[in-house]
Amino acid sequence: MLEYLVGAGLFVACIMLGLRAAKKVWRGYLWSLPPGLSAIADIAASACIGLGIVTLLTPLLLRWWLHGSYERFMWIISGPTPYNQLGSGPVQIWICLISLGIGIGLFGLGIAIRLKNTNRRYPGSAGRA
Repeated sequence: MLEYLVGAGLFVACIMLGLRAAKKVWRGYLWSLPPGLSAIADIAASACIGLGIVTLLTPLLLRWWLHGSYERFMWIISGPTPYNQLGSGPVQIWICLISLGIGIGLFGLGIAIRLKNTNRRYPGSAGRA
């Protein structure tokens, strides 16, 4: 029961930290970019969005890797220490919650950087179609 509470707490903490970082980027507290560095901010935003999507897909890939076949599952959980724990439910929930929290945080941070960078590049275009 304690593992579930700790996992849920870490999930909420990852989401809160990601939203807090996105809020700081949105308000401009994190850094003040010179006009020539908007391309670097765009690359950073793309990297955060891409890593966020891959991290959000990690629980599905882990589920497929573990439970794809019975022989592979038995081979994995009879392995050395990090792998023999993967068969238990609390560890799988822990991994899924942490990866979902990190994925949502990275995705939100990337969107915030992209929006902040777009508003910086074209100062008069906010709110126009």
